[in-house]
Amino acid sequence: MDIFSIVGLVLAFVGVIGGMILEGGHPTALLQVTAFLIVIVGSLGATMVATLPSDVPFAIKSLKRCYLGQKHDFHGLMEKLLELANLARREGLLALETYANSGKGDPFLVKCLMLAIDGSSAEAMREVVEVDMHIEEEDQKAGMKFWETWGALAPTVGVLGAVLGLMHVMSVLDQPSLIGPG
Repeated sequence: MDIFSIVGLVLAFVGVIGGMILEGGHPTALLQVTAFLIVIVGSLGATMVATLPSDVPFAIKSLKRCYLGQKHDFHGLMEKLLELANLARREGLLALETYANSGKGDPFLVKCLMLAIDGSSAEAMREVVEVDMHIEEEDQKAGMKFWETWGALAPTVGVLGAVLGLMHVMSVLDQPSLIGPG
């Protein structure tokens, strides 16, 4: 779990609400349904227009990765590689097929093992691995791009919400009792 992200969110909320209270405001003023609809839902809609639908699952994965984290057991993977290398040296590459077909283990490692078992050259294996790594990197970038786009559009839509609020106030200038609540 990424503790900095969680601490950052808590600090942001404490800062905004604390500052508002210190200025004499009431925190419930932040809970306006119309403002939420305009800014959050409006900017989400604009983000969906600007993003490919196929990128949304990657955005959700990146959010999960940000807050839940991913644990990689590099030491365990290294030991498994050594174990498999010793097995291949003793019994040949075909002995690795049992592990590869077991459904256990890292899918990336299994793919590499299958390439080795099939007799692919080292250069062909390198190319396949590099392509897979590039695809994974592009998928992660697509997920991050969704959040970047939403973050970039939200302030603009927020200004639009402020302008809409001013337009509403201007429409009731002849009724002074409605100006304050507007």
